[in-house]
Amino acid sequence: MDTEWGVRGRAIDCHSHLVPPAYGNTILEEAERNPAFRQLAVRNRLLPDGGAAGPASALVSVDLRLAEMDEAGVAVSAISVPPPGPALGPKARAVSSTAATNDGLIALAEQHPARLRVLASLPLPHVDATLEEIDRIAAHTLVRGVVLMTVGAEWTLDEARLEPVYACLAEHRMVAALHPALEDVGRAFGDFGLTASVAPVVSSSLGALRLALSGMLDRVSDLDVIVPHLGGLMPYLTQRIIDLSGRAQASFTIEHYLADRFYLDTCSFHPPALECALQTTPVSRMLLGSDAPFRGAVARAVEDVRKSALTPFDQIAVLGGNAARWFA
Repeated sequence: MDTEWGVRGRAIDCHSHLVPPAYGNTILEEAERNPAFRQLAVRNRLLPDGGAAGPASALVSVDLRLAEMDEAGVAVSAISVPPPGPALGPKARAVSSTAATNDGLIALAEQHPARLRVLASLPLPHVDATLEEIDRIAAHTLVRGVVLMTVGAEWTLDEARLEPVYACLAEHRMVAALHPALEDVGRAFGDFGLTASVAPVVSSSLGALRLALSGMLDRVSDLDVIVPHLGGLMPYLTQRIIDLSGRAQASFTIEHYLADRFYLDTCSFHPPALECALQTTPVSRMLLGSDAPFRGAVARAVEDVRKSALTPFDQIAVLGGNAARWFA
């Protein structure tokens, strides 16, 4: 742990979102082409009701985000685009929009290189194009990792053909941050805000479980993976997963991966959930995550940690000491 980080005013937020113009255009164009996508985007608060306007100011204004960071005592934020990511449509369009989105995020970060880091998007599932994009962006000093959308409708992150992608990320020492996908999850999620509240946590949990139980994390043993929202469902269903899934194709049960392979971000804001997660995942693998602007101001995430039962030393670790290895 880097103890220079995490002290008051030196926090690192590993999970926040901004939308560069290129990605905003991609979302609007896809919404115009696909009414079902427009409905998903509206339900997930990526587009306002009606789906005709662009993203809200909190998703596009760097100045607003920096002001929130200053208020919260966050020195550095790792920014990424919210789901579904820019890899939409045919391969050529997916590759082009991914590159434009990444260049847009890098341009935003370059305006404030002391404050912003980039978690880039990938044109998955197109492996050849993804490897080329990793090599292209890895050379930029502000790009510290990638976001992997935990898709499941047409393909999944554990497919063997994606192993070279994870090996390439590990070779470049780029962290892989999982993020819930934006997919049609069924009629039962369509009411009461469940598409935004519950479905994303199910998505990220499935993605992480498939990476572990498929043996992918054993084969790519030096890949660092961040799971959002306190690990989703995994810390609270660990024994059930062990009882009913066992090790599957992995070398260990899920308890091992929660303790020794995954990093969890703190974006839950429910103190009993943090206490439960810490029974399985050590504090050395906990990272501050705000999910700004979707879960409120950045300060909410910092206060959640400061008001927790963690010792002052452990708070420093969670607020920035642990994340400094990638984002300092």
